[in-house]
Amino acid sequence: MLPFGLNNGGGVATPKSEKEMKSSDFAELLGEDFVYDSGLNNGYPILKWEKEE
Repeated sequence: MLPFGLNNGGGVATPKSEKEMKSSDFAELLGEDFVYDSGLNNGYPILKWEKEE
């Protein structure tokens, strides 16, 4: 099976542990549309608009 999506040569996917994904640093890596809130989504980053509701 071939991967799908845009490949612009920008980098390589790096596996992350559950602990790494449940950090504010990981939310920052995802971009400005995501925020960290340990009380929502089992500690995983959420979309910024989800926190504003």
